[in-house]
Amino acid sequence: MKTSLSALLLSSQLVSGAPSLRYGRRQDSSGCCFKLDSAGTVNEDVEEDHTGHLHLSGTFQQGAFCLQDGKVADSLGNQCFIKSPKYQFQCYQRGVVGDTVFDIVSAENGTTKLVYDSGPGTYLACSSDGGESYEIFSTEKPDTTGCLEVSLVLSDETGECTASSPVPAAEDEEEEAGDEQDGEEEEEENGEEDDEDEEQEEGQVDACESDVGTTTEGEGGEEEGEGSIAEENTTSTLPTTCSVSTSAPSLAPVAIGSPAKEGTSSEIMDTGVNASITTNDSTVFKFSIPSNFAGSSQQLCALQFRLPFCSELAEGYPCFQFTGSEQELSSNSGMTFAPYGESNELSSWNETALQQVYPGDQLVLGTFECGFPENNSGSRDISWLASSVRSFGLQFEQAGVGSSKFKDGVGAFIVQCS
Repeated sequence: MKTSLSALLLSSQLVSGAPSLRYGRRQDSSGCCFKLDSAGTVNEDVEEDHTGHLHLSGTFQQGAFCLQDGKVADSLGNQCFIKSPKYQFQCYQRGVVGDTVFDIVSAENGTTKLVYDSGPGTYLACSSDGGESYEIFSTEKPDTTGCLEVSLVLSDETGECTASSPVPAAEDEEEEAGDEQDGEEEEEENGEEDDEDEEQEEGQVDACESDVGTTTEGEGGEEEGEGSIAEENTTSTLPTTCSVSTSAPSLAPVAIGSPAKEGTSSEIMDTGVNASITTNDSTVFKFSIPSNFAGSSQQLCALQFRLPFCSELAEGYPCFQFTGSEQELSSNSGMTFAPYGESNELSSWNETALQQVYPGDQLVLGTFECGFPENNSGSRDISWLASSVRSFGLQFEQAGVGSSKFKDGVGAFIVQCS
């Protein structure tokens, strides 16, 4: 590119100097969003590290979360869940999902707490390093040695967070005991009342079903959504989402460089191993997909951008230079990846989508069909032009291209979707 990797000193520090920071994208102002504090033996802010694990009394940034339809997501949009075998409360990298159902309820002391799977909202704060820092688990954790019970209370919540008010368990037990001691006459009277209640509940259910039916017409509710998905799976030849296996094969670019000037015969100039995506520089990533890369003629592939922490790069691999996560967050900056070249039209690709990458990410930028017709033994060339948006800056050595001795590291790669 026009500027070498070391010539341009970008406006912030190298990210490897602060690997524990995990900056969130801006949260929408709408919806139920909040921060969390622990209450109980340990009273601390809930923090989130760069891997999505939640901590108490650590050295990480306080987490921010949103609740919608029983699902909690962090400020990066990663879904939070608790699952076996560790039963740890974490918000995993994009593409990983869980089935934990969350809700917020009013506690007796007037606070609002986060509960899960219709339980009382008891979590375990378990020492993560033998000291005063804790990670958060559910009560199903097999080994509870050194763990303390806590609840998680909402703070700085938005006005959309409306808590339900469950009946305390003690009251339920008293009512059940009273019912068992009632006489036959009382049971008959209660039975008549129950019949009336059932009739009222049935009416309420009918009304709810009617409301849901109205919603599904306009917004794609559950019943209509299931039908639409079934119909889509029947008629569609390609999946609509991309899940990338850690063992999936990937392709590095065959060349990277600056976009060629008008009137020249080549598409790329100044080829090499160093990419520069800044206010002044754009970079072309050229790929050549062999016919044996796709698993079938209907294979879905993705363009993935990897930005490992500098501390995780191979020995000798130069750390990337980056304007920083704070700049991305405050300026809503990032990159665009647009198909480049006359023969590279991808009908489903959104070339104006803002792509925001953070240290530790393996970000899917978009998907495309990469299969070959049967008996085709050639290759398919595809290129993308990466450009800066709102003063974003990232310079790095692209792994696996040209004379680079590093096969894996920072940069853009084509991967198979599973």
